[in-house]
Amino acid sequence: MRNTAWLRRALHAFDMIYFEGQLQDRGVDIKWFRPQPAKESFLYGQVILPGGPIMLNTVLAHDWVPTKIVLATIHHEALHVLLGEEHSPYFELMEKQLPYYAEVQLLENDLQSRLMQAPRPYVRDVR
Repeated sequence: MRNTAWLRRALHAFDMIYFEGQLQDRGVDIKWFRPQPAKESFLYGQVILPGGPIMLNTVLAHDWVPTKIVLATIHHEALHVLLGEEHSPYFELMEKQLPYYAEVQLLENDLQSRLMQAPRPYVRDVR
């Protein structure tokens, strides 16, 4: 099971690779959250604007969830921190810069019902 320390390492790596340290400069943190189960679609993550924190659904902590889905969710929420709430054409262009974006879209479609039905674990907050 992925923990908060894993999330923070992943966020830091994305920040250095894609965002030139802008998230660190803004003091953006990342953590898990347990949203209410959705009836129509799975909520992967969200961010409190402006400036975070980025919060990922604890279902994504399960080992059976492909790492690429978790990383793409971090990337997506980080874009919200930097570009705002709107999914503008520029936002979508930046999101598609992720090398495995198309693969993640297929994985998410395949796993949608399993993600919605999965137990929402409590993830130990390891610092």
